[in-house]
Amino acid sequence: MTLIGSIDQTNLDAMDAALGDAMAGDDVVTIDLTAVTFCSVAALRMLVRHAQAGRIILSGMQPQLQRALAATGLASMTAPSPSSRDLEVAS
Repeated sequence: MTLIGSIDQTNLDAMDAALGDAMAGDDVVTIDLTAVTFCSVAALRMLVRHAQAGRIILSGMQPQLQRALAATGLASMTAPSPSSRDLEVAS
């Protein structure tokens, strides 16, 4: 799944539903965040909620999103390397 632009109140419900559908199977879901320019607190909470419910890989995170995820404690769950822009999250 590739996300582009801002993730905020205007598209949060649609993204939440799409991510829920993608995670319905047993496969790992990769979310490409390379082109995300803004992620609201509500969107960050939604990503954390989905991460806790299943297994996802957040790929291509910009530094500001990495810091925000670290602040939630989610990044401490499993991070491949300090220099990586990917985060694998397993519940």
